[in-house]
Amino acid sequence: MGFQDNAKQVMTQRLHAKQAELQKLTVTRATRFADKISHGLVGKILDYAERKPTTDIVFHSELTDEYITLPVVPNPLPTINEPQINETFAGLRGDIKLIGPLGLRSLTLDNILLPVNKDYSFIRGNGTDGLQVLQFFQAQRQMKAVMRICIIQSDGNEILNMPCVVNDLSYSYDKIGDIKATIGIEEYVYTNTSTTTQSATGGENKSTDSKAVKP
Repeated sequence: MGFQDNAKQVMTQRLHAKQAELQKLTVTRATRFADKISHGLVGKILDYAERKPTTDIVFHSELTDEYITLPVVPNPLPTINEPQINETFAGLRGDIKLIGPLGLRSLTLDNILLPVNKDYSFIRGNGTDGLQVLQFFQAQRQMKAVMRICIIQSDGNEILNMPCVVNDLSYSYDKIGDIKATIGIEEYVYTNTSTTTQSATGGENKSTDSKAVKP
């Protein structure tokens, strides 16, 4: 075999080796890409499965039957205060605690964002425009209407459901026209019924007026 034949053989072997190396690299890249897609899909599925339920805060006027949903839900959710009117007396052997009735529950929506004519990605899909929310509270207060606040999660878990009034309302506009508001809310208890029943979270007050029984 001459020098020229040897050179051709070497070149052919090198060409085959290079083709095999390129083919191996292509398969490796394709496998990595497939693994990446697979892991991405699995990750998305796991994220969806572990996703915590979302929350809505809804107000309903028991006078006008209007509803509004806060466009942006504060995080963390407002703290619900549940006082109890207990008294302490000085006895001969020391202080004595007298357990009293439960007080009115209250909460504050502190510095919440009410976007006006905006389409931010974090706005609740069923949220009411910020200006309409403000006007709703202003109108209900003018009419001295009782409202009902419901804090409910997308899985159906009810955090709060109670009749209420707005004790305090303060707000301001920022430089892009959105509203920042602080709303002080307190429980309303109906007193014009003979008997009222409530759920553990506030529930709906239902009157059960007693009727005289004829002899």
